Amino acid sequence: VHLRWRIKMTYQECVDYILSVPLFAEKLGTHNLNKILNIMNHPERSCPVIHVAGTNGKGSTCLFLTSILQKAGYRVGVFTSPHLVKVNERIRVNDSVISDEELIVAFEETMKYISIARKEGIAHPSFFEFMFLMAALYFKNQKVDYVIFETGMGGRLDATNVVTPVLSIITSVGLDHTQFLGDTIEQIASEKAGIIKEGVPAFTSMMADDIMEVLHAEATLKHAPLHVVKETNLVYELQLEGLYHQKNACLAIEVIRKVFPHISEENIKVGLKK
Repeated sequence: VHLRWRIKMTYQECVDYILSVPLFAEKLGTHNLNKILNIMNHPERSCPVIHVAGTNGKGSTCLFLTSILQKAGYRVGVFTSPHLVKVNERIRVNDSVISDEELIVAFEETMKYISIARKEGIAHPSFFEFMFLMAALYFKNQKVDYVIFETGMGGRLDATNVVTPVLSIITSVGLDHTQFLGDTIEQIASEKAGIIKEGVPAFTSMMADDIMEVLHAEATLKHAPLHVVKETNLVYELQLEGLYHQKNACLAIEVIRKVFPHISEENIKVGLKK
């Protein structure tokens, strides 16, 4: 039996409800999630979206992009997972996580729409889907300039895949969540490639040939330009530590240079150093 929702809950009551969701709700899937978003008047479409998937490197790539865009004067909404201490960490604008008070407001607004959806026979969303809906509403209300949505797991069937982004990023492909995504690297690559949308530019790093074949095939099918990013001297100038950090920084740099050509190299450098 799940916790009963009522208007005017405390922060802790909201969090207790959110954390109890896995006890009674299963994944709706993108089709039913879209039905709820329709009732909500699609808050995820309120500004341009960057969509990021990958086995490793999603978090740091999102961080690099946010930092550079912020340095260039943009307000950026970021949805990431998991959280370490508080669920608030999953939803932030620039450097600021959603406050406890703002979380209550986003929770109550989301629950209002879920209640309408339930009356129409749509099941309660899962924990991750619920957090995604809250984030989409919060970013709309915050009037951000861009939103970066990081997938939770996989890509094709992930809750965030209801978005139509201005660009898609696949940071890496490895054997993760094999019980859900498939037993082979090609199957997992296919799931990650599921975020590539019709005609929307996609960016990735150079990976093994069998992975690249899958990504190229999906991009061709969707008529989406696929940019395969090679290393740039800038990451060595900045002396970023760790191979993954370097690859993810290269990815972020190339995305900014190609999609935001008006952003200066100086802003890129300062953003990466942050």
